[in-house]
Amino acid sequence: MAASRVFGYLQSDLEGNFIDKLMPLFIAKQHSKILRKSLQSPPDHQMKDKLVYAKHKSGYIFPITIALKIVHAVGKEEDDQSGGQFVGIIKVDKKLNNSNIAYLIVDKEKKIIAISSSCIYLLYLD
Repeated sequence: MAASRVFGYLQSDLEGNFIDKLMPLFIAKQHSKILRKSLQSPPDHQMKDKLVYAKHKSGYIFPITIALKIVHAVGKEEDDQSGGQFVGIIKVDKKLNNSNIAYLIVDKEKKIIAISSSCIYLLYLD
């Protein structure tokens, strides 16, 4: 399972868990609202790539591109928002995930709330 390699988990560690496990806390807190908004979007809008930050098992963040698609249950109409599941297509861009780029996420009080692993090296944090 490629997703488990990207996030550092075994497949068995991910199955049955909430998707929030793969998100920084500040995104996980807003996730339900984001999904509701996606459900209300036109079907062609759902597949647009979005750059977001994911969380590796180690706790470090990294950028990914994700496209969401709603897959409707058999017998449900596309405009029936009660019978679907989300499929996420994840892409990892090697240009954005190299050791020469560091990512810091700062909250509105200017506190660092998440960092990428490259911050350790580039900012001499070790």
